Amino acid sequence: MPLYQFGTKYGIIARQLMVPQPYFSVRAAPFAASAMVSHCAAASRKDTATAPHTPAAARQRLHAIIYDELVQGRVEEGSRRAFIDIVQTAKRDDGVDGAILGCTEFGLLVTADDLPTAAFDTAGLHARAAMDFALAA
Repeated sequence: MPLYQFGTKYGIIARQLMVPQPYFSVRAAPFAASAMVSHCAAASRKDTATAPHTPAAARQRLHAIIYDELVQGRVEEGSRRAFIDIVQTAKRDDGVDGAILGCTEFGLLVTADDLPTAAFDTAGLHARAAMDFALAA
């Protein structure tokens, strides 16, 4: 799936401190006709920390997976399953067609084959862009 395919809704899966920032929505603005951004579940649902699949709860869980596990060198099956569940919930409840793995650590946890949507691993995208830039010079 091309990253900016018409009619596609993307879910940005990111840690707690990243998603509330305006960076994603500002950068996506030029593509507003072709990409609707869902912040880690749905911007349209009530964002409370009490329900297990709200954007805030999902971001808190993802934040803990990164800092309590992945940066410590641990990859736990329960966390992998939780990540997949977050993406499945975004697909089911919010109609996302693609998941943008907004933190480079997520590639340590899941692969595109693990997810029920198209997946865009930002670590790989950044590496490819850097390589293309370097080779074009």
